[in-house]
Amino acid sequence: MHFFPAAKVNRTILCKGIQILFTLIVLTYNGHYIHEVFQRHQYIPISQQCGKNFYNYYNVNLKKNYNNFENGSLQAGNLTYHSGAFWLQDGNAYGCPCKFKTCVVKCCPSGHSFTSKSNLTCTKYGNLSTTSVEFNITVYYKLTENQGLNNLKVKQTEPSDFFLFNNTECTRNGDRFGTIYTLPPERMFLTEDGTVLKESLNYLDIGEYCLEIVNGQSTIFLLDCIFYYPAPKINLEIVFVILATVGWHISQICLIVTFLIYLTLPQLQNLHGKLIISYLISLIMLNMCFYIFYFYLNISLYLLYYFLLAIPSWLSVLCVNLWVVFSKPLRPRVQTSAHWWLYTLYSVLGWGIPLLFCFLIAAVGVVPGKSDSCPKPSFTIDACFFNEMRTTQLFLHFPTMFMLQINFLMFVSMLFHMQSHFQQTAGVSRESLHRHNRSVRESISVYIKLTFITGFDWLFIHFTFTNDITTNNGPSELIGISLFCFQGFLLFFVLICNGRVFQLLQQKWCT
Repeated sequence: MHFFPAAKVNRTILCKGIQILFTLIVLTYNGHYIHEVFQRHQYIPISQQCGKNFYNYYNVNLKKNYNNFENGSLQAGNLTYHSGAFWLQDGNAYGCPCKFKTCVVKCCPSGHSFTSKSNLTCTKYGNLSTTSVEFNITVYYKLTENQGLNNLKVKQTEPSDFFLFNNTECTRNGDRFGTIYTLPPERMFLTEDGTVLKESLNYLDIGEYCLEIVNGQSTIFLLDCIFYYPAPKINLEIVFVILATVGWHISQICLIVTFLIYLTLPQLQNLHGKLIISYLISLIMLNMCFYIFYFYLNISLYLLYYFLLAIPSWLSVLCVNLWVVFSKPLRPRVQTSAHWWLYTLYSVLGWGIPLLFCFLIAAVGVVPGKSDSCPKPSFTIDACFFNEMRTTQLFLHFPTMFMLQINFLMFVSMLFHMQSHFQQTAGVSRESLHRHNRSVRESISVYIKLTFITGFDWLFIHFTFTNDITTNNGPSELIGISLFCFQGFLLFFVLICNGRVFQLLQQKWCT
């Protein structure tokens, strides 16, 4: 007789323990994330990285093929490395040619060049030397802080002033990596230490760009590493891209239809229904921003940031409302005017949280995707604390991630609360076959599906989009993209495809 109460107590303790464990994991993860974001590591350009603590691809292993001089310099081949431009380790010498040469990276392999600026394919071209290329490019002196483009001064150079590296920036990470070359959208200026000054007064370091002779003219190209999927996954990727594209357009129709149905049926316009309408509005507006941005139309990135944050904000509001419903015993819900006060409070949170973070982004002087208030010229990696990258991490990635994780915690909590609701609903259904009982069961079924949509899948989507592509395997990335593209369809299936809504629509059409 005492077995069932004891089992119930043990189950309750287990549920509480799991919730506490998940909470500790979330707090630890976010604490570590904030710690990493607040860490400031002074960036040292590759031309200044010399020593065993800075060994990289641009430091040359001279092995034992060198000669020492009394003045402390070292000669290897035709190059003389002065003190501070080399170091000795385990009997070998390592030279830093970028300390006294203008190091540049050639895009194509030796003896090859791009076909044209519109066809960036490396092909064998002319009689290019296999060891060096004579770049006819202007080199400028470095700017000091708070100087502008009008302060650029040309440095007279000879071909011997350059040190050429072949481009292995991506391929040395493995044969499943490739390189994408693009023409920069703004003017670029090669400086004496091998860095490139952009028109926006930010520097690109060696390895972030490459040089190539096209039609007899040296041109700067941006390079980026991409991850190639194995052959079997390429076909899968194509299928997923097609499905995601088609699904995204179908989802937009489903979102609009769901939105119109909720606006049309008064029975769905209770507190929870109004919250769903607000969430649908934020999702429709985000997709509109993406659609406009995709076609390269002029749109404020503040607006895009706002609706990116509005999604997890309204998801949190929905989860809080669901958690409040399921954390209490099941009872008939009576529509009262008091829900307007709650809806107003929820609206302040749902629309106010993204507005707050957009104000913070603007307050620190960051224009999303364009510029920040850091001293110029500088490297974008760590120019100042509130640079564009760190501001995006603090005021976009972190609040999005934190709200989605809190949603997931509430989702886990609701799973435990639902057990008592199922038992209560089962008891009610045995006592009566009233239509209200069926409506209650269907509502609980919808809530279960909705808690999944507002919990786990968006967290999965966020991690998929924010993690580096090299840390994602193919299936997880493609599933994350598909989940995002099919959000409208999933909401339509969960919210509309049930007996209660079909019955309400039938009554609406018949009258």
